[in-house]
Amino acid sequence: MRKYFLFYYFYHNFAKTIILIFVTMRIFNSLFAFAALVCVGLLSACENDPATNDPQNDSPVINISDTTLDVSAEGGDYTIELSITNAIGDVKVAATSEAEWLTVKEITQTAVVVNAAFNTEESARQTTLTIKYPQAEDVVISVTQAAKDGEPYTLEIKDVTYNKFVSDVTAQNDENYYVVYSSTVSYFQEMAITDADALLVDDYNFFSQYAGAYGMGLQDFMVQYGLVRKGDVSVDWTSLVPAEKYVVYVYGVKFNEDGSDYTVTTPIYHEVVETPMNELGRVNFTPITSAPDGPNLKYEIRPINYDGYYTTIVCDTSHELYYGPNEGIDAGYEIKVAQYWMRMVNSYMGYYGMSAEQILEEECYRGDHLFEEVLLANSDYTVYILAIDIVDGLPMLISWPSMFYYRTGDVAQSDMTFDIELNACYTRVLDFTVTPSTDENYSILILNKTALEGLTTDEEIIDYAVNGYWLDEYQGAYNYYNCYLRPETEYSILVFGYYGGVATTGLTRLDVKTEPVAAAENSVTGIVTYGPYDPVAIAELDPAYASLANYAGNFVVVHWLETASADYAGVYHYIYDTATVGSWGDQAIFDDLVYYSYYDVMADAGAFNTEYVIAGVVQDYRGNYSDMVYSEPFTYTVDQMRDAQEFLDLMSSDTRSGKAKVSLVGRNEIKSLSKVK
Repeated sequence: MRKYFLFYYFYHNFAKTIILIFVTMRIFNSLFAFAALVCVGLLSACENDPATNDPQNDSPVINISDTTLDVSAEGGDYTIELSITNAIGDVKVAATSEAEWLTVKEITQTAVVVNAAFNTEESARQTTLTIKYPQAEDVVISVTQAAKDGEPYTLEIKDVTYNKFVSDVTAQNDENYYVVYSSTVSYFQEMAITDADALLVDDYNFFSQYAGAYGMGLQDFMVQYGLVRKGDVSVDWTSLVPAEKYVVYVYGVKFNEDGSDYTVTTPIYHEVVETPMNELGRVNFTPITSAPDGPNLKYEIRPINYDGYYTTIVCDTSHELYYGPNEGIDAGYEIKVAQYWMRMVNSYMGYYGMSAEQILEEECYRGDHLFEEVLLANSDYTVYILAIDIVDGLPMLISWPSMFYYRTGDVAQSDMTFDIELNACYTRVLDFTVTPSTDENYSILILNKTALEGLTTDEEIIDYAVNGYWLDEYQGAYNYYNCYLRPETEYSILVFGYYGGVATTGLTRLDVKTEPVAAAENSVTGIVTYGPYDPVAIAELDPAYASLANYAGNFVVVHWLETASADYAGVYHYIYDTATVGSWGDQAIFDDLVYYSYYDVMADAGAFNTEYVIAGVVQDYRGNYSDMVYSEPFTYTVDQMRDAQEFLDLMSSDTRSGKAKVSLVGRNEIKSLSKVK
């Protein structure tokens, strides 16, 4: 998240820059006008017809309908239309403002666009705008801006807890867009954001970057993802951590006609919020560790005079919480640990939908407990022991963390061998079985063959794999299946013993090449939908779907594809609002579809009174994609809600060819975005 110090004078430096630019333009245009006069004089000396040499007939004139301009207190862009009689070739119009609060934004031969800043004074203010053209009489426009009639936005913070708070924004004008955002103070410190100008630039770059990445116009992106609002709004800021300072800020913006850009129309209004930290007591734990056994860490935790819950966090030297045995403990390390734990809690509760009680029962321990973990060989670790209990509805750290240090031992080499049986290699599909000679740990890695260019020995390839990739470990025979490979591409299957981050055998390798793209031997014949359902009602009926409560006020729809054949590598389908389809285009929709939506049955969230379609693609057994199809557009209203039990029945049955899997994350219903360092 993002953070911030606030200054209210952010227009100052910007205005100075604009004035400097136009002072330079005035000098340039004066020189240009002088040169033009010289040319006119030379030409007149060559003319014999006095009627054509009358300077009164040839002088340019600036034509404008009104020499007064009234501006609202909120400011914004204003256009002054004009024309030039007897224009001189390509000579441009110039315009200058006498006040910093009024800047010249754009000049053409037919208009001057100015931007007025928000009037922070309780009285009207006046300035002049001068429009110039060589040999023409200057036109002076009197500009008057109305007095401020109260603040355009007020900001109130309420309901502050350990991991969330609420901000209420009251808007003076319900029709104007404004940015409402929150960041941590530490973000501003890390990013060297020390004034309002820097904040506005950081915001603009951030919003523009993501809009471009999503293939959306700036306005569409900011509206869809809740970065700009209108009217009075209450915003819940969630997934926060204790003992952290946050800044909530608001400022008005005005988008241009095509929504590709915006200007800031008001000062920045902000409030600083510090989440609380519960008081920590003391709980003593006795850790009993065994002698180093390669990468295996074995330890027993025995609480002393404590029968509550606790958990452990194991940190290697790269972990943010790591402290070595010879390092001094940071005075605020207990806060770091508490914040780290709360981020885990936020993930458990927000993403997995777990209750506080579930987290205690499933992620924590009580009484004496023996722990066994496989770590990296020959490495240093810090192990934290944290007493946990429910505080104000949240599973919180309730004691100062206890810790101990551990160093793992060596890993022995193995004489294990491997057999690789290739079952299928098609367009995008690779299917093979690895059978080891022993039950020791090993790893499998599939790489584009080009990644191994320049590596001449098996030892170099293994070293590249171990140091460059996160490797899973397997035991016994394993069937590998992948339907996301590139067509007509050479791949290398790499298998070697691997334990504790160390290669324990030599390399076994098999090179394969995928087939070219072909017409799919399958197709989508129908799209089935059920809904809408109330996500809150579903969550109340079944705790397994507790995360759906985050979509209160929306609907959930269940859908799957009907295909010409049940023999397929994958089916991909998802709900998109028609505005997104129009702005993204078919290719972007297809790419999104096949990257994310691979469940046979999908349950996705949407907003009422919004038009949607469901896009669908099937991948045949060789990995070739069918044509993408769309459902007929549909819109749900609240009064169409169906019984939530029907949803549960669908999810518990063999809804689609016995493959009733479900996704509960609506990707285009993201509530907010956060900048991260």
